[in-house]
Amino acid sequence: MLSRVIEEIFPFVYFYYLLRKKKGNIYNITFSELDFYSKLSDEKITKRLEDEHCRAKEIDDKTFKFTLALSISLSIISAGASGVVKFLPESYLSPYISFIFFLSSFYMLWGGLISLGSLKTLPKFGYGTYFEINKDRDFLIKAISGQEKINIIRYMRNELSYMSLRNGFLLILIAIILCLIILAQVYLRVTYDTNL
Repeated sequence: MLSRVIEEIFPFVYFYYLLRKKKGNIYNITFSELDFYSKLSDEKITKRLEDEHCRAKEIDDKTFKFTLALSISLSIISAGASGVVKFLPESYLSPYISFIFFLSSFYMLWGGLISLGSLKTLPKFGYGTYFEINKDRDFLIKAISGQEKINIIRYMRNELSYMSLRNGFLLILIAIILCLIILAQVYLRVTYDTNL
């Protein structure tokens, strides 16, 4: 329960925790994994390996193109919107609104930084001359196991980057609602004063 709350509120912290935890297990293969993959034929394992290579490329492309572009644009919007606070009428909510806009920029920039990780080369299993020379059953199983684990890291990076952007966007919405509350208070005060 607590880890889920931390994941939702601080996805960038959770990402680096999971990355450290998962990276240590990439090259290790357990007996249960060996037994699990042994049920497949060599041809099926080779096909699955090709599928995982395609999946890795698709995840990285999606993470980089969508998340980074969205992160940059929303960070600019958030920074520009925080300037709006200067033009709002005097209110006790103004410092809170500024802080919320700052937090939203922070979340969006972290989402962008996580998505930039898709440019980093992660290990790729099941290719190259060494692989072709040593292409026996155990080597195939180690390759598919490692590739699936590294793709899980790619998937987590994509999800947690999205969560950071989502949190930043929600903070922008909260700040805009607070701005509207200030403007509504001023409007009601002016309307009340003119009616007297």
